[in-house]
Amino acid sequence: MDGYRLYRYVDNRSILVIKSDGKLVRVYCPFPVMDERKVILTVEAIAMGNDGFPSYLIDGTYYSYSLFLILV
Repeated sequence: MDGYRLYRYVDNRSILVIKSDGKLVRVYCPFPVMDERKVILTVEAIAMGNDGFPSYLIDGTYYSYSLFLILV
């Protein structure tokens, strides 16, 4: 990922991100992400957690969005 930052949860199928050039774009599921081991995975859905931060559904399990880089 090069410069994408999560900006806002929209719904369980999309999020808003800010690109490195400052443009706001909506990313729709499914979309690829990369984990810290540089493994590319696919986000199937998005949920808002009790902590107020989104989680990504990947292979049937929810993970914190902060563990991944968006690759779109």
